[in-house]
Amino acid sequence: MNEKLDKKKKLVREENIELREEGNEAILYSINAEFVGSDDIIFINQTGKVIWKMCDGEITAEDIINSFNNKFSEKSLNQLEQEVTFFINKLLSKGLIKYDE
Repeated sequence: MNEKLDKKKKLVREENIELREEGNEAILYSINAEFVGSDDIIFINQTGKVIWKMCDGEITAEDIINSFNNKFSEKSLNQLEQEVTFFINKLLSKGLIKYDE
């Protein structure tokens, strides 16, 4: 995705994407796919799972970054912002979340 993340717009999960939790990890996949191949599955860690669940149409990327900053103060805000922004951009580019219009 070449667009810059709009941190002020609310983020929402795509309706056809399902989360399956497997211990500390999880997978995201489309429930509409006739065949789910390895290219259609996204593996995410605990942090990714938290970010995914936060994309409920009520909060923005900025809200997510601030929430993580409050929880993980040992990391710099700049580092947290880069990591969260990278992951949100990945979700957006793969069509797993979108901006709530």
